Amino acid sequence: MSDRLQKMIKEAAEYPCFTVYPFYHDNDKMPWAGAVEVHMDKVERLIWCGGHTGRDPKTDRQPRNWEEERRGVGKVVGGVKEQTTAAWTRIKEILESMGASLEDIFHVDIFLVNREDWWDMWQAYHDFYVKNCPGLAEHPRAGVLLKYAKLDLPDMLVEIEVIAAVPKRRPATKARLKAPGRGG
Repeated sequence: MSDRLQKMIKEAAEYPCFTVYPFYHDNDKMPWAGAVEVHMDKVERLIWCGGHTGRDPKTDRQPRNWEEERRGVGKVVGGVKEQTTAAWTRIKEILESMGASLEDIFHVDIFLVNREDWWDMWQAYHDFYVKNCPGLAEHPRAGVLLKYAKLDLPDMLVEIEVIAAVPKRRPATKARLKAPGRGG
């Protein structure tokens, strides 16, 4: 086994229902995982969050007819940094509403329109992780970065999809169900 693969296995990060294996080029750790191993016996459910973008939730809407579709009716926020942050914010809200968290993400796909936007997108991505889920910044997940993507609206610059594995919860015991200070 190569030194690189030994390092990948040695530095694997364990989560409640999956293991993240970092990826190395020679001695440099890359900002993505080489692999993620999901332990299905520890998974309660899987969540696919598909196609989140920088659409402006206050002003965006679906086209009402073919003419509006051709004109690209719909609104997005700012540039690639703002759109990246908006997409991650929406993903976070959705996961939390479903009883999951950003920490449960094991796979991330990013579709980027302009190659030149990669560094700005990456900075916004990293800043969001550091602020909201440092474990994602420390142990990046496996995924795909597709550049030169053609997205739904002309001003849309980035789209993000994730897959999360929600761990099984321990069943509540009678001791846990008792109110504090009530004895027993």
